[in-house]
Amino acid sequence: MNLIAPSGGRISRIASLARYHRPSQFAWRLRRLAERELRRRIPKRWAFETQKHTADWNPGARDAFLTVARHRSSLASGRKPQVLDVDGATFCFLNQRKSLREGPSNGSPLRWNLEAPRLWRFHLQCHEWLIELVNRDQHSDAWHFVQQWLSVPVHAHPTLDPDAWHPFCISRRLPIWLTLAALADPPSEIHVAFWKSIADQTAWLARNCEWDLGGNHLLENLATLQVIDSFVAITPSIDLRFVDQQLRQQLRQQVLPSGEHFERTPTYHALMLQCVLHCLEADRFCRRPSTDLEEAATSMAGFLKWIRQPDGKIPLLADSTVQETPNVDHLLEWADEFHGHCTADPSSDYSVFESSSGDRLILDTGPLACDHLPAHGHADLFQVVATLKGRDAIVDTGNFEYAPTSMRQHCRRSAAHNVMMIDSVDHCDVWSSFRMGRRGHPVWRQSGTDSDLKWCIAAHDVHRFPAGRLIVACEDGWIFVDWFDGANKPARAVTRLHWHPDWVLSLDGQPDAVRASVRHMPDCHSLVHPLGIDGSLAIESGWYCPDFGVRHENQVLVYSGSPTRSGVLGLFLNLRSQPQISLPKIQLLQHELSIELRDGRTLGWRLNGALPPDFLPRQA
Repeated sequence: MNLIAPSGGRISRIASLARYHRPSQFAWRLRRLAERELRRRIPKRWAFETQKHTADWNPGARDAFLTVARHRSSLASGRKPQVLDVDGATFCFLNQRKSLREGPSNGSPLRWNLEAPRLWRFHLQCHEWLIELVNRDQHSDAWHFVQQWLSVPVHAHPTLDPDAWHPFCISRRLPIWLTLAALADPPSEIHVAFWKSIADQTAWLARNCEWDLGGNHLLENLATLQVIDSFVAITPSIDLRFVDQQLRQQLRQQVLPSGEHFERTPTYHALMLQCVLHCLEADRFCRRPSTDLEEAATSMAGFLKWIRQPDGKIPLLADSTVQETPNVDHLLEWADEFHGHCTADPSSDYSVFESSSGDRLILDTGPLACDHLPAHGHADLFQVVATLKGRDAIVDTGNFEYAPTSMRQHCRRSAAHNVMMIDSVDHCDVWSSFRMGRRGHPVWRQSGTDSDLKWCIAAHDVHRFPAGRLIVACEDGWIFVDWFDGANKPARAVTRLHWHPDWVLSLDGQPDAVRASVRHMPDCHSLVHPLGIDGSLAIESGWYCPDFGVRHENQVLVYSGSPTRSGVLGLFLNLRSQPQISLPKIQLLQHELSIELRDGRTLGWRLNGALPPDFLPRQA
């Protein structure tokens, strides 16, 4: 299986960083680097004074936090076990199993800083796996791990363990500790140490919010500080007056008009909705006005309801994974407890096409990522995913890992997505683990209906000539048309459709179509027909990565065109699976893209370069 090497020059990448990132990001980054270097050179007591504060529940806070605790417990339901062996302290994150025990004895110390990928160590230090023990009614085991964590000397000061005291890990860990404390009192022998540690971690987090990164990290930081400020009394007090204003400002920036989180990754969208719900519970307990938070939560929940698949799961767009996503049903039940005004319109960046039998296709016409924070974006302009016969069918490749490896690059590049590539040019230059250099953007989008038809057409600026995608949903199926117009020299286009491993693709017996059937269920099938005479069909192998560290071999339908200056690649996904069906006819002639349907109707779009096209419906 070929993994494509990254592309892009050093100067181009530096220029893209300067072009798209905000000056404040560079300023905050330089400050963090300077502070980190200074802390290495000065005594640790000068860097941060621990044991200065004490903490405990605010009056009535524990009972109120039980609501959060119950919801957090439900959000973990359905996940694969992460705590594999309590006595052996064996955990599984990223599909990698490791034991913290230094020796065979159950009494041997735990190695919290074992050799492992940093993301694995972050999962360990976030302590979200404690919820799994809570759901098993193993509260004493959960508290035992907390006791072990508190007893480790390097966990006593932030300069000694950068993972344990990383702002992101603290932001994830403190709500879990409060959940545990709400459900069961800390053992008497660690009661004081537990609450002092919460106070110390809060003080450190307040001084080290991730302003340089922003996005989901900063929202996690602020949401946790809001929760602590509302439910926990810290003496002497920590100045958290900045949190409420900054939290609301970040939500205004990070929630798009569609209701989607601006990093455009469904998993992170769900996690950010979880943060907003934490803050709403904090406002409810403190009886603070929360109209803006309720509006954000309602808009985000509305988007999540709109985009999730018929099986209730999210599409694995961008860096989404199955196991990292909170249980969507329970998350939406929690969100439905609040009744904010919703002004979001999910269809502003997506089009959804549904058949009468429940087949569903999603077309993403939005940008690749947030320009100043593209860490979780992929090179997938106008990506499509679809469910057929109630099953995932056309899928995103997913995400295998965050480490800067060939698989990370492969999962982010255009060839791993259901998009058109011209002359093998990626829609953006992805590099390192989270960087993005040169990138394309959508330039226009238009959608509409015509009698029983629904369509959406969009164009991007990846190339120096217009190129884009048109989807038309008709009674018989879905028409995919990828087009480009006015190349300076003959160019070769390739369109790919990646299929879920449960589906088997075959050209046997169908010289003019690809048969897609569910494995071991040959009667459950669909046909994909090429439209046009200049293209060639092939079936290649690919990867499907629904979770970190998990990859399954799958099949990819590849449709290649002949070199031309203006061209179309058309596919018809036949939802009725009738081999003899009359196929649509497509052509691009003199800047006019047209489709002739089997009932004689013709739909046309006069392409106007960077301007939206003119729609030209014509009757038979």
